[in-house]
Amino acid sequence: MVAHSEVGLSHVPGDTAAHRLYARHGFVETGEVDDGEKVMVPEYGDG
Repeated sequence: MVAHSEVGLSHVPGDTAAHRLYARHGFVETGEVDDGEKVMVPEYGDG
């Protein structure tokens, strides 16, 4: 079994519906762009 320590996703710039959906579930933009898409990762709290 392979363990992963990070999860992320991306969306096409301008896809506000996707951005709102992901943000509502705790994802934030990293500032990175992968293959023309904005990268988002979960924002974890201190707990």
